[in-house]
Amino acid sequence: MKNQRLLFAVVLVLASAAFANAQTTRIHLFRLTRGGGAGTYLYPVQLLGKTLNVPFGQHVVIETTSDSLGFYADKKIGYIKFEKGKDYYFTIRYEVPYSTIARIPVLVDEVSEQKFKLTVLFNDASLVPEVIYRAQD
Repeated sequence: MKNQRLLFAVVLVLASAAFANAQTTRIHLFRLTRGGGAGTYLYPVQLLGKTLNVPFGQHVVIETTSDSLGFYADKKIGYIKFEKGKDYYFTIRYEVPYSTIARIPVLVDEVSEQKFKLTVLFNDASLVPEVIYRAQD
Protein backbone atom coordinates (compact mmCIF):
# COMPACT_ATOMS: atom_id res chain seq x y z
CA MET A 1 0.00 0.00 0.00
CA LYS A 2 2.85 2.35 0.86
CA ASN A 3 4.55 1.62 -2.47
CA GLN A 4 1.31 2.34 -4.32
CA ARG A 5 1.03 5.76 -2.68
CA LEU A 6 4.62 6.56 -3.53
CA LEU A 7 4.10 5.45 -7.12
CA PHE A 8 0.92 7.55 -7.34
CA ALA A 9 2.78 10.60 -5.99
CA VAL A 10 5.60 10.17 -8.53
CA VAL A 11 3.12 9.79 -11.41
CA LEU A 12 1.21 12.86 -10.22
CA VAL A 13 4.38 14.98 -10.09
CA LEU A 14 5.50 13.80 -13.54
CA ALA A 15 2.05 14.41 -15.02
CA SER A 16 1.85 17.93 -13.59
CA ALA A 17 5.37 18.72 -14.88
CA ALA A 18 4.45 17.41 -18.33
CA PHE A 19 1.24 19.48 -18.32
CA ALA A 20 3.10 22.63 -17.28
CA ASN A 21 5.73 22.05 -19.97
CA ALA A 22 3.03 21.45 -22.58
CA GLN A 23 1.59 24.90 -21.79
CA THR A 24 4.87 26.70 -22.58
CA THR A 25 4.74 28.65 -25.83
CA ARG A 26 8.01 29.07 -27.70
CA ILE A 27 8.59 31.87 -30.21
CA HIS A 28 11.60 31.04 -32.40
CA LEU A 29 13.33 33.98 -34.12
CA PHE A 30 16.10 33.95 -36.75
CA ARG A 31 17.63 37.06 -38.29
CA LEU A 32 18.41 36.57 -41.98
CA THR A 33 20.09 39.81 -43.03
CA ARG A 34 22.74 42.19 -41.80
CA GLY A 35 21.99 45.86 -41.46
CA GLY A 36 19.78 47.96 -39.26
CA GLY A 37 22.40 48.18 -36.54
CA ALA A 38 24.25 45.55 -34.53
CA GLY A 39 21.14 43.50 -33.83
CA THR A 40 17.41 43.38 -34.06
CA TYR A 41 16.11 44.71 -30.78
CA LEU A 42 12.67 43.82 -29.51
CA TYR A 43 11.20 45.14 -26.30
CA PRO A 44 8.81 42.56 -24.87
CA VAL A 45 6.74 43.94 -22.02
CA GLN A 46 6.98 40.66 -20.09
CA LEU A 47 10.79 40.74 -19.99
CA LEU A 48 10.52 43.55 -17.44
CA GLY A 49 12.66 46.17 -19.12
CA LYS A 50 15.18 43.80 -20.68
CA THR A 51 16.00 44.26 -24.34
CA LEU A 52 15.74 41.18 -26.52
CA ASN A 53 18.52 41.11 -29.10
CA VAL A 54 18.39 38.92 -32.22
CA PRO A 55 21.89 39.08 -33.75
CA PHE A 56 22.46 38.25 -37.41
CA GLY A 57 22.53 34.50 -38.04
CA GLN A 58 21.43 33.45 -34.55
CA HIS A 59 18.46 31.40 -33.39
CA VAL A 60 16.78 33.05 -30.40
CA VAL A 61 13.74 31.78 -28.47
CA ILE A 62 11.21 33.50 -26.22
CA GLU A 63 9.40 31.16 -23.84
CA THR A 64 6.16 32.15 -22.15
CA THR A 65 3.22 30.52 -20.41
CA SER A 66 1.03 33.53 -21.20
CA ASP A 67 -1.48 33.57 -24.08
CA SER A 68 -0.08 36.83 -25.44
CA LEU A 69 3.17 38.74 -25.60
CA GLY A 70 3.36 42.52 -25.55
CA PHE A 71 6.00 44.53 -27.42
CA TYR A 72 6.66 48.22 -27.15
CA ALA A 73 8.29 50.60 -29.61
CA ASP A 74 8.08 54.35 -30.04
CA LYS A 75 5.93 54.71 -26.89
CA LYS A 76 3.31 52.30 -28.28
CA ILE A 77 2.47 48.80 -27.02
CA GLY A 78 1.11 46.04 -29.22
CA TYR A 79 0.06 42.58 -28.05
CA ILE A 80 0.31 39.42 -30.12
CA LYS A 81 -1.91 36.47 -29.21
CA PHE A 82 -0.43 32.98 -29.09
CA GLU A 83 -1.97 29.58 -28.52
CA LYS A 84 -0.55 28.08 -25.31
CA GLY A 85 1.80 25.14 -25.77
CA LYS A 86 2.47 25.85 -29.45
CA ASP A 87 5.77 26.72 -31.14
CA TYR A 88 5.91 29.69 -33.53
CA TYR A 89 8.66 30.37 -36.08
CA PHE A 90 9.63 33.79 -37.44
CA THR A 91 12.40 35.05 -39.68
CA ILE A 92 13.51 38.67 -39.50
CA ARG A 93 15.04 40.58 -42.40
CA TYR A 94 15.73 44.14 -43.46
CA GLU A 95 14.52 45.65 -46.70
CA VAL A 96 17.22 48.07 -47.83
CA PRO A 97 15.60 51.28 -49.13
CA TYR A 98 16.75 53.04 -52.29
CA SER A 99 17.60 56.15 -50.30
CA THR A 100 20.23 56.03 -47.59
CA ILE A 101 18.23 58.65 -45.67
CA ALA A 102 15.10 56.52 -45.38
CA ARG A 103 14.48 54.38 -42.31
CA ILE A 104 15.32 50.70 -42.91
CA PRO A 105 12.12 48.70 -42.54
CA VAL A 106 12.18 45.46 -40.56
CA LEU A 107 10.17 42.62 -42.11
CA VAL A 108 9.02 39.69 -40.00
CA ASP A 109 7.66 36.55 -41.64
CA GLU A 110 5.92 33.69 -39.85
CA VAL A 111 7.16 30.47 -41.44
CA SER A 112 6.56 26.76 -41.02
CA GLU A 113 8.76 24.72 -38.71
CA GLN A 114 10.32 22.95 -41.70
CA LYS A 115 11.12 26.19 -43.52
CA PHE A 116 12.58 27.69 -40.34
CA LYS A 117 14.83 24.68 -39.72
CA LEU A 118 16.04 24.56 -43.32
CA THR A 119 16.69 28.31 -43.30
CA VAL A 120 18.71 28.03 -40.09
CA LEU A 121 20.71 25.06 -41.38
CA PHE A 122 21.42 26.58 -44.81
CA ASN A 123 22.72 29.70 -43.06
CA ASP A 124 25.21 27.66 -41.01
CA ALA A 125 23.44 28.38 -37.73
CA SER A 126 22.43 26.06 -34.93
CA LEU A 127 18.97 24.57 -34.48
CA VAL A 128 19.68 24.75 -30.75
CA PRO A 129 18.90 28.33 -29.71
CA GLU A 130 21.89 30.46 -28.74
CA VAL A 131 19.74 32.47 -26.34
CA ILE A 132 16.47 31.67 -24.55
CA TYR A 133 14.46 34.48 -22.98
CA ARG A 134 11.81 33.55 -20.42
CA ALA A 135 8.95 36.04 -20.32
CA GLN A 136 7.09 36.75 -17.09
CA ASP A 137 3.34 36.19 -16.94
